[in-house]
Amino acid sequence: MLEPSEAIKLIIQSIYIPGICGLVLFIFTIIDKTFPEKTIRKFYAAIICAILLLVTDSLYTYFLEIRGNAFLRELSNTGSYIFKICTIGYVVAITQRNNEKMVRFIYSLMIVNFVLVILNQLPIEHLRGMVVEIKPDHSYHAGPLYQIPFFICYIYMAIMIFSGIKQLHTNLGEAILCILICIICAIANFLGYQPKFKLILPCTIIMCICFYFLSMNVQMYRRDTLTNLLNRRSFFMDAKRHYHQNLSIISMDLNDLKKYNDTEGHNAGDQAIVTCVKYMQDAFKKLGKVYRIGGDEFMALFIEKDSAKVLQAQEQFKQELSMTKYKVACGFAEYKPGDDFEHTVSLSDEAMYKNKAKIKELTGGTIR
Repeated sequence: MLEPSEAIKLIIQSIYIPGICGLVLFIFTIIDKTFPEKTIRKFYAAIICAILLLVTDSLYTYFLEIRGNAFLRELSNTGSYIFKICTIGYVVAITQRNNEKMVRFIYSLMIVNFVLVILNQLPIEHLRGMVVEIKPDHSYHAGPLYQIPFFICYIYMAIMIFSGIKQLHTNLGEAILCILICIICAIANFLGYQPKFKLILPCTIIMCICFYFLSMNVQMYRRDTLTNLLNRRSFFMDAKRHYHQNLSIISMDLNDLKKYNDTEGHNAGDQAIVTCVKYMQDAFKKLGKVYRIGGDEFMALFIEKDSAKVLQAQEQFKQELSMTKYKVACGFAEYKPGDDFEHTVSLSDEAMYKNKAKIKELTGGTIR
């Protein structure tokens, strides 16, 4: 048991740096809105909930250390249960920002936890203490539903890890970061079971949100916003690192994108791009990387891969895409160490334009 002044010093030492980082990040997201509005709102919510979690856990730690008012200690613990799930939930929602169904599922678990924790505080005999209750003598009583909030945390972490594994072939940086955040937060959550270490989890979550935000900013300058594919600059940088190896490249061009934009609107054009990219990634992700180098132009880069397998993947892509209304012209070329890479790209472009002309001849339409 500490003196109040000593308890306050201990808390300030623990939360000062994460608290400042969280506050700066919140201000920065208001000033510099680099991401789509939906993603920014998720970051707002995540950092606000994380700061509130830090506040409630600090109050809980304070009342625990000084053996203060049991009601206030229980109230702060209730806030901790709510804001912990909300904070982790919003972080996971950011990782699922392109999957609205999964985001809605994540939010529904937040609501379940909120209702459960609020019911736990009602002065009703069969409801009060069903999750947790702090007795007047400061003893901690776990109820029959005590594990539910933790189970929701485990679901969130499973979603995040699974999402990271799925992105290993398409976005290695974010995939590794997602998995690392889960591991770090799991360790912090385990340590947080001890009252003396209760502030570790909110501090860890705030720092993870900051690193995640910085990582996404870095990725923005390397990736296309609509498709999340690496951009033209990334294509040539990646190729340059492998000039000493055999490379295969495929140039691709989405036909009639201008027609979709002009006749059906830009949303239809975006849908055409997103749909074709999905088929590209399905066909090529196990062999190489796909890049968006222009509005309707794409490249696939394959390092030390058998050209027969690459061409087979190209045919697979064409066959599967033929089940849609979209057409993509493709051209293949190989690079050997010592070749002019720019010339290799021009060869693949030439092959792509020949394929484009063939598609035009077969369809009898005008292809742009």
